[in-house]
Amino acid sequence: MRRHVHRSRLWCAIVLGLVAFSSTARAEDGSSSTPQRRFGVRSTVVSSHEISRKEVPGGTAVELDLLVRLRTSQRTRIDLGLEGRTYTNIDARHHSLGPIVEGVIEASRYFELTFTLAPHHTWIDFKSPFWEDTRAFGARTAMNGQLILVDRVVVIFSPLAANLTRSDSVRTLFQWEPRIGAGLLF
Repeated sequence: MRRHVHRSRLWCAIVLGLVAFSSTARAEDGSSSTPQRRFGVRSTVVSSHEISRKEVPGGTAVELDLLVRLRTSQRTRIDLGLEGRTYTNIDARHHSLGPIVEGVIEASRYFELTFTLAPHHTWIDFKSPFWEDTRAFGARTAMNGQLILVDRVVVIFSPLAANLTRSDSVRTLFQWEPRIGAGLLF
């Protein structure tokens, strides 16, 4: 437990440091000087830790997001798109697909804070013949930080992320899922 507390404190310190650093990079009039990019492609690597059921092992996931970026005001926008995801642990492989919606606050030219909701349909393929493959529904939510590097490249990190998946045969899975990734803007 101490290790998780230490990690969460470290993530909080990193996020607060980035916000403080990025607030000094704003334009003098307070406006965002970020170039207008209309599309984004991101890939993230996820470490998944089951919270609700200790008998379910944790695992890793890889996600791919395709996004359209819609400006709502000078410093905010909504990103809409499609997310594909593959999650693997020692018992099963989950393949998920669904829409993704993000509210984005541009804290500075180099840092954005995003709030994500991604409902998904999941196909679960069990590795053991004892279990029958099934389908499930769920949603992923997260608060992400995005560092904008070199005009078109973003680095994503998210210590505050969770995934909820539910089906009749698997019941409810609730997972804490910190993630890191990168993307390109067009």
